Amino acid sequence: MAAAISIFPRSVGVGRSAMQRAIFAAFLMSLTWGTMLTQVSGSMFVFLGKPLCGYVWVLQGAFAALALALCRKGPITFPVLAWLPWLVWIAIRCDFGDFGTAQRTIMLLAAPFVGMAASAVIVRREDLAWLLGAFRIIVPVSAVLFLAFQLRLLPTGIWVGGAAGIMTLCLAGSYCAPYVYEGRLKYVLMWLCCVAVCAFSGGRMATATSISTLPLSPARKPLSSRVFLSVVAAALALVVFSLPHMEEKMSRSGTATPMEIMENPDDLYDSGRSGMWEAYWDEAWKTPVFGAGGNASNYFGASIAGWAHPHNEYLRVFFDYGILGLLLLGAPMGYTLIYTHRAIRAASDRVLRDAWTVSCGGLISMLLLAITDNVILYVAFFGCLLFGILGAAHGVEATEGQAELVRRSLARKATGSV
Repeated sequence: MAAAISIFPRSVGVGRSAMQRAIFAAFLMSLTWGTMLTQVSGSMFVFLGKPLCGYVWVLQGAFAALALALCRKGPITFPVLAWLPWLVWIAIRCDFGDFGTAQRTIMLLAAPFVGMAASAVIVRREDLAWLLGAFRIIVPVSAVLFLAFQLRLLPTGIWVGGAAGIMTLCLAGSYCAPYVYEGRLKYVLMWLCCVAVCAFSGGRMATATSISTLPLSPARKPLSSRVFLSVVAAALALVVFSLPHMEEKMSRSGTATPMEIMENPDDLYDSGRSGMWEAYWDEAWKTPVFGAGGNASNYFGASIAGWAHPHNEYLRVFFDYGILGLLLLGAPMGYTLIYTHRAIRAASDRVLRDAWTVSCGGLISMLLLAITDNVILYVAFFGCLLFGILGAAHGVEATEGQAELVRRSLARKATGSV
């Protein structure tokens, strides 16, 4: 299992040429350490007038395309047919009016494409183990760097911060949660680390999502353990959201506790979201079925308040792609949630089970983060890594399923010959 703990994927890609191994390794590293780069590079490194972290998703997509073209080991086993209607609808309603809008359109396509590529390229258990192992390393590294930047131990202005920079830690919480139920101290500490960093950053929805990964974990665990840890998570949430800097961000008065906000909801500070959401909602109903077109929400928000995003992905999809878009996106999301939930119980070993757990838990986190954040567009922080793991799980599952069929066929032939 050396591949699961090595920093660089030197031991993966067996059975490929030197060029194929290089491309394959670059693809894996773009998903893992590329995600790390998006969290810590911020605006310190600039290329062609854009922060380097903004190009990571391009590298992930480019290496996915190269790997799919040159390193493919089997058919695409990612559920393409489930996602295809949504992707086609994006293409039909796309807007390439300028660089920014074209970029956001392609971002919507990037994560599912990475998943498709991963399912045809990452087909060995050892490769999947390395991917999960590198993902596991990202958590403490992210936490240490974040704290170092926030405490001014390293040059400031590097950490991206906010909801984007800590989304990966919400995904990591889904990975750690099943091990928390087992009482594995290392993973308990990692899960607490995810929560602590999210709380320290002041990201309210990210903090709530990271805590919710424990009670909402899709792993099969005893009801008594789930109830107990759900109570623990609720108590932890109450403590975290009672911290002074969280109270300052949550309430207009700057001092209200969560209980006081529940008693007086008007004191909740939402950064202007409620007023803007009402404006988006009213405008969206002018074209409710097909939507106003790709990135129309960005133009609308910029025209009335200088907002680049609605900060609600459900509202964004409704505004840009209409009720039809919501249905076309909701259908594959629902299918994938059901499939991954069932796959967790049918997984043949821990590596595959972990991959399905991260995939299912990550999708749940995505649905929660989508309420107030731009998680669908932040593919470099969340989507490409999540769909890369999801696609790899499909690839390994299909390969092992075929291998099992071969073993059974040989066994039947051997029995028949006897």
